[in-house]
Amino acid sequence: MVNQQLQQVINYFPGYIFSKDLAGKFLTCNINFAHFIGAASPTDLLNQNDFSFNLRVYADYYYKYDRDAQKGYSVVVIEPTVNRFNQQLTVLTKKTPVFDDQNNIIGITGIFKILTSQNILRRPTKIHQREYIPENFSEIKDVSNCEKLSSRESQCLIYLLCGFDMSEVATQLNLSKRTVEGYIANLYSKLGCNNKKMLKEYLFDGDAIDLFF
Repeated sequence: MVNQQLQQVINYFPGYIFSKDLAGKFLTCNINFAHFIGAASPTDLLNQNDFSFNLRVYADYYYKYDRDAQKGYSVVVIEPTVNRFNQQLTVLTKKTPVFDDQNNIIGITGIFKILTSQNILRRPTKIHQREYIPENFSEIKDVSNCEKLSSRESQCLIYLLCGFDMSEVATQLNLSKRTVEGYIANLYSKLGCNNKKMLKEYLFDGDAIDLFF
């Protein structure tokens, strides 16, 4: 159980944060996450799992990627979810393992941000996975001079990461294919990427994600 002082710190974190044990039961979360799924406070989630809330419809998907984190990987996934109002959403989630003092994995922690206020996914999409190594902050790229993506560029990026090709993106956004190609060329330029593989690797590092949220 998280002590009161630590819980107060967690509550001030932006986004939606949660932590689970190896059995998939919630250990803690911030107040944003608790309210998102319909709980009054983080304590209401203790010893509960995804099947206890509206999340149950996607619980099997969540558990699949929880297992990747339990194996020692850092995983970034675009996945569907549902809030306390039964509204379908698309979110970007990063899951990492939690270790004890003996370096044994005892659970996972996750953080997500809402990408769209609708479910645009054909299926949950794993962007990337790698062995978890605590971040060396001295090696994080300086992105302070990068241009923030426009609303349209952000939309195109989300659809690209969800597996849509350019024609499909154009259909979804009611734009011409040439216009979409222009937006995608702009976002590649702003993020310093030449293709989708480089884009995924860049975003997976976590130091550029906030540029389009």
